[in-house]
Amino acid sequence: MGHAVRLMAPNRGHAPFFVVILLLVASAFLPAHAAGKDPKASKSSAPNSAPGKANSVIATVVTDGALVLSAPDLDASPIAQLAQGKKIRVSKKTTSGEVKFHKAAVRGRVGYIANFDIRIGSGPDETSGGAGDSGKDGAGDAAAKRKAKARKEAAKRRMSERSEPIYFARFVGIVGGVSEFKEDISGVDASASMPFYGLKVTGPDVIFGGPVVDFNFLLHYGAPTYYDALSAIKPTGFVLITDALFLLPVGNGHNTTGYVGVGPMLMLSQFTVMNAGGKKDLTEFNLGADFALGVATRIDKVALRVEAKYFLEKQSYKGLFASLQLQF
Repeated sequence: MGHAVRLMAPNRGHAPFFVVILLLVASAFLPAHAAGKDPKASKSSAPNSAPGKANSVIATVVTDGALVLSAPDLDASPIAQLAQGKKIRVSKKTTSGEVKFHKAAVRGRVGYIANFDIRIGSGPDETSGGAGDSGKDGAGDAAAKRKAKARKEAAKRRMSERSEPIYFARFVGIVGGVSEFKEDISGVDASASMPFYGLKVTGPDVIFGGPVVDFNFLLHYGAPTYYDALSAIKPTGFVLITDALFLLPVGNGHNTTGYVGVGPMLMLSQFTVMNAGGKKDLTEFNLGADFALGVATRIDKVALRVEAKYFLEKQSYKGLFASLQLQF
């Protein structure tokens, strides 16, 4: 600017003429380059803007009830649901990833629709797809059909797994109940009812391949009440029972079954008592057998079970248990 001032300073009478020329030149460039912006750049779409016609095509919805999602993710919240045959404008480009999405403008909102839910091209009555779209219809159609077929087959597999009879399905969950517990203690009625709780896994192939097995971990924390009379302080300890029952169905249905079970069991108990002889740690480990009679029902993927059990080791005792499990 200092150089321009020196050029204009010798002849101030021509200053208005140079000012007019400068204004005309500036007015020619400012609309296109104001703030350093290219006028073409203003047409580029922002991440959440609708795809422009130059970068989009007309597509036909091939899945009835197809969802337009708020993000390119199958778990994203839906913003619209479209009927089969609906024509919408979508972006030519797709997102990356295992499931590809097109950006779509629907009802004034911008979202994403899965590639397998649409067919590029609106068919013979297309009015705004442009001549350049027709060449892609075949490839887009074939890709959409392959994706739709794969999606349907996956859905069928999931439905098939879910629709297995309850007896042949696999479940895992929690179990709880009340059981007797007995010991051979001279001069004492060593029998008490105690709450147990733990983990239950049921079904084929849950431990080893082959039969349907019911596997239980049952825990009681604390000592049986009959130790109160044998200890100067509050006795402590636990009882752990684990078993693996082979189940046989009785009146098996699709979502309801009765069953009987038989299998080995292990019982581990450890109690601490204090008497005149001092502190004593009483530990016992017994191998035995377990018998069960139960019923189960399934609601969607949740199974409810009620069963009576008969434990047989050094002593024999009975229990009643209920469980809540999820299919996996």
